[in-house]
Amino acid sequence: MAKLVRVSDETYQKLHEISAHLQLQNKKKTSLNEAMVYLFGLRDKVVSQALTRPVPEAPKPKGHSPMKQFSLHHQKFL
Repeated sequence: MAKLVRVSDETYQKLHEISAHLQLQNKKKTSLNEAMVYLFGLRDKVVSQALTRPVPEAPKPKGHSPMKQFSLHHQKFL
């Protein structure tokens, strides 16, 4: 079932550019719907890669001890 979707003029132009790129690549007419499906596929691929990539650990500062900092701070109040 077709639905009406409102997009800005800039977005509409970009969708036409993507559609034209796909037409050249696939050597067949491509609709704006196919251009959006293509973009959704790219997004899904990027999200999937981000979810499977290990999260890097934050580097720990050298010579930094939270307890040492706490004890120095605590001594000021004694």
